[in-house]
Amino acid sequence: MTLYTRTTPEFDPVHSAGTFVCAEDLRDTYGFCELGYDRGDYERPPLVWEVKPMVDRFISTEELIRVCREAHIQIFEDYDQYEEAVLNGYVGPEPGDSAFLCMEEEELNTLLERPEIRAAAEAAGWHAAQDYVVVTNMQPLLTVFWEPGTFTLEGPLPIISDDPDIPQSVTLADAQGLKP
Repeated sequence: MTLYTRTTPEFDPVHSAGTFVCAEDLRDTYGFCELGYDRGDYERPPLVWEVKPMVDRFISTEELIRVCREAHIQIFEDYDQYEEAVLNGYVGPEPGDSAFLCMEEEELNTLLERPEIRAAAEAAGWHAAQDYVVVTNMQPLLTVFWEPGTFTLEGPLPIISDDPDIPQSVTLADAQGLKP
């Protein structure tokens, strides 16, 4: 399985830190970087890396939620469930509270951007995740790594622009038979 990920130009592969969202099709990683979803610089092209998994087990979103609940991290299925918990005094009324997670808004990648979620997964013996994630009108299979030693990076790979007005819109240069 060949996977690709995007990082910001400032990314240091020697001290790789972050949440790496990977896919077999580079287009499925649009909007992601090691800082999280929609946190990269859209005015500059990304660095693109080939990712080689060093693990063969991946936690799914469903299993991750179960692990989090066992670790007493509150995750609500929807806003109605959250509001009911507030009315019953189980949680505070602020949706912005860091303990507030609602599956109507959260996907696998955004869950794993949170350190307490990654810690719960690691405590349960998981070091990488994989599942289908809704991104705009698509649902690609994404693989997420966060722990050094569970993957290797090769690159940055040569890329070419698909659209000069959109720096993040890139293709692998060798996929087009071209050189940058």
